[in-house]
Amino acid sequence: MRRSDDTLEKLSRQVDAMMDELMGNSLYRLVSSDAWEPQINIYETPGCYWICVDLPGMQPRDIDVTTEENRLIIGGVRERPDPPDGGETQSIHVMEIDSGRFERVIELPVSVDREAIGATYKGGFLWIKLPRTP
Repeated sequence: MRRSDDTLEKLSRQVDAMMDELMGNSLYRLVSSDAWEPQINIYETPGCYWICVDLPGMQPRDIDVTTEENRLIIGGVRERPDPPDGGETQSIHVMEIDSGRFERVIELPVSVDREAIGATYKGGFLWIKLPRTP
């Protein structure tokens, strides 16, 4: 395993050196992808399942939650965050916060009452309640 670690370390140094040469030792300029998937947690309680979706910076009106057959589809668009002073951004040196269109598809258990699914957005988290059928 040591040899593999050495090879990866050498490759990493070579990529860093190429980036330094191309960028003149400035901060790296990274761009987020056009499509992304928000992170989720899934909880189970005696009466239901809860899905927590990490969506900071969103407005509830920009989030869609639908069901299709036995799938839950969470989608929407998150705008790129810009500096609060309203000035024009000259350049972006690091971009790790995903923005743009997203979609997350989750298979629903057979025991979910699809007619009683509900959602709440609070503190940057979308909480989706999936009640079980009796």
